[in-house]
Amino acid sequence: MTQRIPQALMGLICMGCISVGAQPQQPPTPPAAIAPLMTEAERQQVAFGTGFSIGNGFVLTAQHVVKNLSKVLVGSTQTGKWVSSDVVKIDAVLDLALIKTSLELPALQLARSDKVPMGLEVSVIGFPQPKIQGLTPKITQGIINGYPNHKQQAEDRGYFQISADISQGNSGGPLIGPDGSVIGMVQRKLNSQRVLERTQDWTVNVGFALRSSHILGFLEGTAATVQVKPLETQTLLRPFQIFEKVNPGVVSIIARTEPVNR
Repeated sequence: MTQRIPQALMGLICMGCISVGAQPQQPPTPPAAIAPLMTEAERQQVAFGTGFSIGNGFVLTAQHVVKNLSKVLVGSTQTGKWVSSDVVKIDAVLDLALIKTSLELPALQLARSDKVPMGLEVSVIGFPQPKIQGLTPKITQGIINGYPNHKQQAEDRGYFQISADISQGNSGGPLIGPDGSVIGMVQRKLNSQRVLERTQDWTVNVGFALRSSHILGFLEGTAATVQVKPLETQTLLRPFQIFEKVNPGVVSIIARTEPVNR
């Protein structure tokens, strides 16, 4: 059933398709200082995140956004339409969730992450801190500035380290290359407070995005198809062009517990 987001909630929070390949190795467990963009306590009753369309009514987001929450709403802030949607597959290790929605959304194109060079310009579109910044999409930019270790870089597995600013609410959002294709999913950030306590040094803008190789593997065996294109590293769209190209396929995710009938 199509819904429109209540005004009270707005005030508060506020390319052809191909078959995907075999699933790559699971990524290693991240270090303790690399935390999901939302703690368990912060998502006990309601959780806010970002998702992106891969076509045919399928949306990807981070598993921790919808974990153990029975009501999942997918919303397009461009149209103001929100629909109750179904989680059809999850992977707790990869922190991925596949959602089926009745919203008609354009599909974002994925590029394989083995072709992503160090220093590549990247953008993030999502809904950071919606209770503070409002429920409108924001874009931030940075670069691929590292990997947790050399093995992950060489084997196309694990996470990209990114310098684009991310916050709670960005979870599940697309990591976008300079040509407008999706090369990963934003999931985690460095716990700056814990680093400060250990080193007396404040570290900012250290985020982590799961590489698209894992997303393609996760979709193997599902009804979802995905549009995969070569990464065009010589195509450099300006930020407003990336936003205009990608934003129609980016959605807000609100997950909550079902109200108890009295």
